[in-house]
Amino acid sequence: MSEQLARLRQQRMKVWNDMIAPLAEVQDRSWTAEEQGTWDKGHADLQKYDERIEKLELAERRSDEADRRMEQYGEGRTQRQEESEQLRGFFRHAANTPDSMELKYSAQYRDTLLTTGSGGNLIPTLFRDVLQEHLIQTAAMIDGPRGPTMITTAGGADLQIPKSTVHPTAVIIGENVAITQSDPTFGQVTLGAFKYATAVQVSREMLEDSGVDLEGYLARAMGRAVGNALGDDLVNGAGTTEPRGVLLDAAVGVTGVTAGGLFTAENLIDLQFSVIPPYRRNARWMMADATLGAVRKIREGAGTGQFLFQPSLVSGTPGTLLGDPVVIDPFMPVVGSSAESIAYGDFSQYYVRTVDGVVVARSDDFAFLTDLTTFKVLYRADGALIDLTGAVKTFVGAV
Repeated sequence: MSEQLARLRQQRMKVWNDMIAPLAEVQDRSWTAEEQGTWDKGHADLQKYDERIEKLELAERRSDEADRRMEQYGEGRTQRQEESEQLRGFFRHAANTPDSMELKYSAQYRDTLLTTGSGGNLIPTLFRDVLQEHLIQTAAMIDGPRGPTMITTAGGADLQIPKSTVHPTAVIIGENVAITQSDPTFGQVTLGAFKYATAVQVSREMLEDSGVDLEGYLARAMGRAVGNALGDDLVNGAGTTEPRGVLLDAAVGVTGVTAGGLFTAENLIDLQFSVIPPYRRNARWMMADATLGAVRKIREGAGTGQFLFQPSLVSGTPGTLLGDPVVIDPFMPVVGSSAESIAYGDFSQYYVRTVDGVVVARSDDFAFLTDLTTFKVLYRADGALIDLTGAVKTFVGAV
């Protein structure tokens, strides 16, 4: 860990300690406007520190990976520069761009097809990895610890996921008594491959400006666009024409009684224990950022005990609520009447199927009159909660 990262984490912890220190005086009375304002400012500062820490950690990981590759391959820097120029040539449609890039170290690359008018091009792993990285960061449902089960297939044909719906039972029987047959019951869930698409237009000036990190820009813009669409559906999708979001099939664990859909410490504990122990062993919480802001204020007892939420002291790991990690997803409903604002359980029982390969295509003709080049990304995926026996449950606000 760099000194800068360590310093940021120390500053973040100081903000947290400053936030909770005055709360010992609040106990069970209502907050004053000043106290609420101080808390909200602290929460906003925490978010800023989290964003800075995340970016710095990402930069350090990339730097470490680059160093590792350079050590492994003596000509790593030169090789990557040459491949980057080939990729930029494809983006700019340079006349000397080959139909197929010759990649010296095949172990560094995957067969990702770029559809062009002149034929296929192979795209370096770096671009695809960065694009998928932004996709995953945006689709928080599939990010973080204890996430869903990921399945990648070469084709997009329907994928049947078998599951058991009724288990066999056993009973005590007497001597010479026939054993009653108890057969398990099986079912299946079909995962398809919904096509997510986005298009980004880039000016000719940007394409011709060698000082612009074109690969990074396109990876960020396209990855976030696809990630936003997929992430929303993995949480809220209604099925049929889109994935079945986790909230569609998750069982209700606790229904609140507090006006406005608010929850109490008892509600959170009840929600956790509404999930049976085999699923709790691999469980996590998922909620919107604003919901976490409300969770941070909740304490045990009559508002005087320990905070239920504990921020992480370990780099790269989320904070915990009642001992289990918390994942922030921007597509989770916020606290409100009848809103499923919190999900808890074993998210590995939610399956996400993707079809291998991010397809990237370009067109110089689509926006010819405005002198723009259009890039298109296609990504195929589906998702559904396989185990419907209570692996994931939700808190629903009072009506």
